[in-house]
Amino acid sequence: MPKIVNLHGVMASGKSTIVEILNKKLKNYSYVDRAYIKKMLKPAGRENARKISKKATFLIIKELMKLKKNILVQELNPIDLKRKLRPYFKKFNYKLISFHLYCSLNTSLKRDKSRTKKTRGDLVRKTHYLYSKPEKIDFQINTDKLKINESVGLIIKKIKEK
Repeated sequence: MPKIVNLHGVMASGKSTIVEILNKKLKNYSYVDRAYIKKMLKPAGRENARKISKKATFLIIKELMKLKKNILVQELNPIDLKRKLRPYFKKFNYKLISFHLYCSLNTSLKRDKSRTKKTRGDLVRKTHYLYSKPEKIDFQINTDKLKINESVGLIIKKIKEK
């Protein structure tokens, strides 16, 4: 059964770092990098880039599902994934495994300060609570408590179990 592995959560929770490692370890997965697509669309404006990147990501995922490929994706709400791709999940017999990464606001702010490309602290604060709530179908990973390699190991273990 092909799988879609989704990582989402708060800013600076380790999503990009973890996905980068998973992309190297999960050789038979196609990685759809929504963050990169958004970055390419930056000249269109923040809100336009957000909307267009979401549409583009769903289009790419649909095409990969037709090919029955395993997919790794970040920054998508799992409920949106299931709702918008429902016919594809049924037709191509896909399994969704979703991980919600979270950490404290203080950790997010601290990690953001150490990034090469920093986000504005007020944006980290504003979005932290918007993205801090997991969905019922998510496996939750507290990146305050786990090291990167521990988080990656846990994700790979869950993928193999499902």
